[in-house]
Amino acid sequence: MSALHRYKPLQASIYLHEDTYLQRELEAVEKTEYIAGILYPRWQMMAGARLMHNVLCVNMSTALRNKLRGKGCSTLSSDTRIQNPRTPAYLYPDVAVVCGKPEIQKYHSLVNPTLVVEVTSPQSVEYDRTTKLLIYDAIPSVQEYMIVSHEAQEIMLFRRDEALRLAFVEIATEQLVLTSVHCTLSIAEIYDDTDFDEIDDINEEES
Repeated sequence: MSALHRYKPLQASIYLHEDTYLQRELEAVEKTEYIAGILYPRWQMMAGARLMHNVLCVNMSTALRNKLRGKGCSTLSSDTRIQNPRTPAYLYPDVAVVCGKPEIQKYHSLVNPTLVVEVTSPQSVEYDRTTKLLIYDAIPSVQEYMIVSHEAQEIMLFRRDEALRLAFVEIATEQLVLTSVHCTLSIAEIYDDTDFDEIDDINEEES
């Protein structure tokens, strides 16, 4: 989980028990993610190109909700906390889908998502492709994991394979077939109303 070194933990030297973290989250203004006793603020991970990030999240959520209506699957927003008890870890994916009855455990944490989606930002792209992939891989219910790029009109897809691991499938640029929820998404629809010039402007400001 080397990608975590890019973020400044809220409590780097003190192990925080997960129950304490969950109690704090009930009243937190800014949500934090929890990995093995350490807190990581989500605003750091989404720093840069926030407008692009928000547009992509809404587009993805809308597309999935429209495709899955009446199919017994629910599309959930980034306010949904996902729990991986093995690490332990608690994450807030940008979009999640649960098919069938949601299983809720500690402090309203979902433990059985079917599909999870992360939209990258300049600060989070490595974290999404490494640390989060490992955490989602350890949640048996997750059948597919999508990483939506903020840099180009493309989506990286991972799918549970015969070895029961989330394995890389493709980088889709035109359409994406999701076997976990039995639907096909248009990449152009996901990237509707986005502006990649925003990213270039941010990179120039930071250079």
